[in-house]
Amino acid sequence: ECVPVADSVDCALKMQQGDADFGVFTAEEALLASDFIDKSVRVVADIRHVERFTDPYAFQAVAVVKSTYGGTLSSLKGSNFCHPGFAPGGLWTDSVLKHFERFVVSTPCEKSLSVVEQEIKALSGFFKSACRPGPWVQDDMFDNRLKMNYSNLCELCDSPKTCSYASHESGSHRAALTCLTHRGGDIAYVALRYVRQYFGLESGFPAMANMNEFKILCPDGSTEPLDNPSPCAWVQQPWSGVLARRDIANSLQPLLLSWLVNQPIDPLPAWQEALWNLMIEPDHAINSVTSLLSNFVRQGGETRQACSGSVKWCTVEKTEKQKCEWLKAAVQTHGIQPSIDCVEAT
Repeated sequence: ECVPVADSVDCALKMQQGDADFGVFTAEEALLASDFIDKSVRVVADIRHVERFTDPYAFQAVAVVKSTYGGTLSSLKGSNFCHPGFAPGGLWTDSVLKHFERFVVSTPCEKSLSVVEQEIKALSGFFKSACRPGPWVQDDMFDNRLKMNYSNLCELCDSPKTCSYASHESGSHRAALTCLTHRGGDIAYVALRYVRQYFGLESGFPAMANMNEFKILCPDGSTEPLDNPSPCAWVQQPWSGVLARRDIANSLQPLLLSWLVNQPIDPLPAWQEALWNLMIEPDHAINSVTSLLSNFVRQGGETRQACSGSVKWCTVEKTEKQKCEWLKAAVQTHGIQPSIDCVEAT
């Protein structure tokens, strides 16, 4: 039986209340739900791309520096930064895209500026130059003004005027690595799989630069060689997961794996084919996982909170307070600042 829901929050609540047994959640949806239904559910499977089925994560974000780098994170001040860019609807949320810079760069408080401009100004003062392509904000006029006032954050781009890489208007991981290796960059924040492809560490990809001239920078300031099979990552994003009610998770898991067999025998029964189409994206397959939700949604270390603190939201009843708490968690999940504080009226 299919239970109609409005969104992932509604699905999570229905599972908590016993009105639904299981559902598929993206990493962000699972992270959001973990604050509220962690004890009510278990992760019984994840859904991975068939070509990367052995990869434990959907992606890992790493920082790559030149091999001559030998300082601390604070010594990155005055360096040249290459970023993959912001693209609406992209795989990386703002929380991931800004994780490195929020960890490394502290934001001084200037109450006369918006939160986003405080961040941009701090980045502009910390890095000598950068390519940070794509829309920084959704308002075009404000975005253009920010890029005009803090133009050094576009200097390393192929087109500083439009703040874009030549290969893609909103940037790309491969272009960010080219920015590092051929355009004067000192550090690039990119997905690990593109690092392996770019430096010829993955079969079928020719090396575009000498891997011995670069290394991985860790959050603690240490470095590791590029060919480390499990290098330190700044963010580790899990695959989409199948969450099931805790009381039926053990019995449901083997059933799901048998229903969603990765090499189905044609033709499948109509109900089984419908379940497959609902749960499994093209070129993906199910993988058995047994985990607490809170362990499944690890995303990396804490980032610094914006100096503007939080916005206080007054609520007048329990239901309204609960809705506010969900919104607060969603804001944190997507990297939106300032945060929200839910204050219950007395």
